Amino acid sequence: MRIGIISDTHIPSRAAEIPKEFLEWFKENRVDLILHAGDVNDEIVLKDLEKIAEVKAVKGNTDYLDLPKELILEIKGKRILLFHSDNIYPRGDINKMLDYAKEKMVDIVVYGHTHLPLFTYVNGIYFLNPGSATGVRSGEIKRSVKSVAILYLENKIKVEFNILD
Repeated sequence: MRIGIISDTHIPSRAAEIPKEFLEWFKENRVDLILHAGDVNDEIVLKDLEKIAEVKAVKGNTDYLDLPKELILEIKGKRILLFHSDNIYPRGDINKMLDYAKEKMVDIVVYGHTHLPLFTYVNGIYFLNPGSATGVRSGEIKRSVKSVAILYLENKIKVEFNILD
């Protein structure tokens, strides 16, 4: 199972579109599903992604779309929490997310909000943040790289990032 992971597109409020390279990369890798971890901003983003694969998305702190705050998905025997993480303080704190993940009894946490790509494994739980697909500012971060990821749920869990500077 190949899952495209994207977040913090902020379209059109802070960026015009998802870089074509990312959409092509998802197509070339034949992702089965795309997860958007919030700050979508406009429905056109989800429609563009739906041309590639089924999309599940959650609401970020700048979204006004009718989306859930979080989703728990069961895929290939793994419980995946998809949320924006704007309820975690300080921003991106892995220890606080670990507590939240244990409370939700999940194996993998897919989140956004920090605009920084990260994949780590802490106390039996994987944490994946694809970063911002459009590389836009966030809080104290004035500009980040543009990035997305693919989560491979095969015999073992693997993540590949696609990063544009």
